[in-house]
Amino acid sequence: MFPLSKEAGGLGLCRDVPFKSTDDPAYQQILAAVRRASTELQTHKRFDMPGFRPNEHYIREMQRFGILPRDLKPTDAIDVYAADRAYWRSFDYQPQTNQAGDIGGP
Repeated sequence: MFPLSKEAGGLGLCRDVPFKSTDDPAYQQILAAVRRASTELQTHKRFDMPGFRPNEHYIREMQRFGILPRDLKPTDAIDVYAADRAYWRSFDYQPQTNQAGDIGGP
């Protein structure tokens, strides 16, 4: 709203007003780009947006590594934060213990 003139409904805060009205071709190009980005974002949500679902490759690999259940349904919710934590935790070193609970050795 800064670059739009007050007469056109903007704030008119720029010294040299880039857009005199919303009919300006450059304004329309920018508006169209913002609308396309909004549509894309609603279709392919960010991981932190409600309704986000990871793509099939992420799900397949997390199932392969035992992080997500194999029988996961397309409608089942996935906590990607918990799944990622579990995946990375699976690489933590776990030293072997003997029968007495001591680390290492027979």
